[in-house]
Amino acid sequence: RFLAAVSDERPDDSDQWRDLIEGLWLSGLRIDEARRLTWHSSSFCVDLSSKHPRFRILADGQRRRRDEILPMAPEFANWLLRIPTGRRSGFVFPLVNSITGNRFSSKRIVSFVSDIGRKAGIVANVETKKHATAHDLRRSFGVRWANRVKPLTLQRMMRHANIETTLRYYVDL
Repeated sequence: RFLAAVSDERPDDSDQWRDLIEGLWLSGLRIDEARRLTWHSSSFCVDLSSKHPRFRILADGQRRRRDEILPMAPEFANWLLRIPTGRRSGFVFPLVNSITGNRFSSKRIVSFVSDIGRKAGIVANVETKKHATAHDLRRSFGVRWANRVKPLTLQRMMRHANIETTLRYYVDL
């Protein structure tokens, strides 16, 4: 339903928003991470050079201030590998405003994804009647993977700085 609502909410640039939503669902990325993710040599990039694709994060690209190589969900890796090699340059999710030619800010992206969740009629919290957001896609990723990997692996996949965050929100499910 989320993907189906994209064309209604963003008819002029639906392909890039459909890619973002599918990518968020498959990767567990935060909006800012998805916005910064590149194909090659940046502070936060995709590394498809090994048997197991992964994320390469340089110290200046994260709060912890250390270089890391982190696991990538196989489903997201397969999704990335479907993209033709000729399109694998620059940002993985360009998210360009078709009118100005500039990239959307993280704040605007959050707003657009929330609008799409509302248009889809997906209620993430019945009590508050809150509709699905980008963060709900991230939470869904964590819930799906909590039963498939060990807590330390899930912590790395979610890029949580602290194992307590992973344990509190995902491991006791």
